[in-house]
Amino acid sequence: MDNQRLTASKDLLVFVLSFFPRVEAKASVVLGLDTAMLSLLGITAPPIRSFDWSMIFAVIPVTLISASLVFLYLQLFPQLDGGHQSLLYFREIAKRNESQFMDEFLKQSDDAYVKIS
Repeated sequence: MDNQRLTASKDLLVFVLSFFPRVEAKASVVLGLDTAMLSLLGITAPPIRSFDWSMIFAVIPVTLISASLVFLYLQLFPQLDGGHQSLLYFREIAKRNESQFMDEFLKQSDDAYVKIS
C-alpha cells in the first residue's frame, strides 16, 4: 500500500510539473497576439496633432490589451511562496546549497515524500 502511495505521489508530481511547458507555450501565443494587436492599433492610429474626441474609443482596447500583458507577466513570473523548510518550493530550496539539498532530499522517508507531494 505504501509503495502504491509513493508511486501515485511521484506520478502526481510529474503530472503537475508537466503543466509548465504547456502554459508557457500558450502564454507565448497570447503575447504574440497582444503585440500584434497593439502594433495594428499603432499603425492605424492618426497623428496626435489631429486628435479628435472619437479617438477616446481607442483607449478601451489599449487598456484591455495592457491588462492582458500585465496578467501574462504575473502568470509567467515564478511563484516563490511556499512552506517553511520545504523540499519542493523554489524559495526554500534556494536557501540551501546543492549538497545540503541533496542530503536532505535523500534522507527523507517515503511518508515524508508522499506528504510534500
